[in-house]
Amino acid sequence: MRITEITLCLLILTSSAHAGQCKKFINEDNWTTVCQQVANQHIAQYAGIYNFEIITGIQLAVETISSIYGQLDPFTMFQLCEWAIATAEQESFFRFAVGSAGEIGPYQFKLNTVRLVGKIYTLDVGTTDREIVENLLDNTMATYIFSLHFYNLLHRHKTLWRAWRSYNNGKHATQYANEIMHRYTRINALTQKYCHTQLTLAAK
Repeated sequence: MRITEITLCLLILTSSAHAGQCKKFINEDNWTTVCQQVANQHIAQYAGIYNFEIITGIQLAVETISSIYGQLDPFTMFQLCEWAIATAEQESFFRFAVGSAGEIGPYQFKLNTVRLVGKIYTLDVGTTDREIVENLLDNTMATYIFSLHFYNLLHRHKTLWRAWRSYNNGKHATQYANEIMHRYTRINALTQKYCHTQLTLAAK
């Protein structure tokens, strides 16, 4: 799947009410700030675990998307940021964790999934298990792998719920998709509020 197909796939999702107002405000100069502000507000509700590791994880996710996908429009990159943050929160709360089934890193990838992503996109994800694990423990590389994998799922399944259900692909996949959509909805609500506030201030 090429960048043009990726862009079309992502634009399918920009017709929501959330998109309407925020597309008026978000631009190439502010999308990274908006994403970090909204994500920090969202994660801050978990006061007991809100720490430097989480803040750094959010920042690196934003920086990775900005550096790799700078040719996409700002609102699309903003959406990518939201999806990455919702997924990392659901999977690990941005920790470099190892799951019970061998999932690695903030996005909890299995090694075979990473190998498949590397094959689809001709990406050097590492040859040995050790090399792949090292890549998954690097937040920048992990976010890059996540974005490519999630692109592929969106391209195949067309909706976020179905893409996240496939992302989990286990016996609790439906519950997982429902939970992560709930997280994403809360992030969207904060985004709408942030955009509305900023547009109101700009109009005064």
